[in-house]
Amino acid sequence: MGLPSFFRGVTVSFCDVDDGDLKKLTRYVVAYDGDVSETVDETTTLIDAKEDTSETLLDMKASNPDAVVVSTRWLQDCISKQSHISKENYKL
Repeated sequence: MGLPSFFRGVTVSFCDVDDGDLKKLTRYVVAYDGDVSETVDETTTLIDAKEDTSETLLDMKASNPDAVVVSTRWLQDCISKQSHISKENYKL
């Protein structure tokens, strides 16, 4: 039996996430069947950010207004619960 695939259908881009966290979170997203993109495009479903006010984030959001912006805590909580939990309380 393989790992759970609770990130299936999720394509995440990271914004202003520390290198150590970035490497770790990327491994988890891919391991649980998600995708990571270095750039935001029409396939990006999620932007993971440390804060919601950076100019980089505004540029990323402009590249795909439909992508949901969440805090890094959302990914961490999904991983700890081994489940794709609601993003509602994590939106930035």
